[in-house]
Amino acid sequence: PNQCGQCIEVIMQVFVNGTSRGSHRNQANNFVYTYIQQNPNYGRILNGMLGANVSEHMSSGRGGQYKNPPGTQWHHPANRPGVVYLLRRCDHTNPEYQETLHPNGVGGYGRYYSNSGN
Repeated sequence: PNQCGQCIEVIMQVFVNGTSRGSHRNQANNFVYTYIQQNPNYGRILNGMLGANVSEHMSSGRGGQYKNPPGTQWHHPANRPGVVYLLRRCDHTNPEYQETLHPNGVGGYGRYYSNSGN
């Protein structure tokens, strides 16, 4: 598995619909949580990658909503509307990767869903 700063590793790709970040995050987290419940082997792999009990962490969210897997953020790729990538937070925020992840300072959310990105 990737350690921060070595490369941009896409842990999971999830298809989403709607236009709000919150909606995309909730859809993606619901997908991940359901997937690891139905595929315990993948859940164990994810636990090892992220160094925590992912299912337990995700289910500790408030109001019946799942948290992101520990140490991760959802990224809207600049060239793929309707998709989010699960990335390690340290890679998503790494200054060295910003031009790749957010060309000209605009990521996929800004390009496809936000008026400020057009």
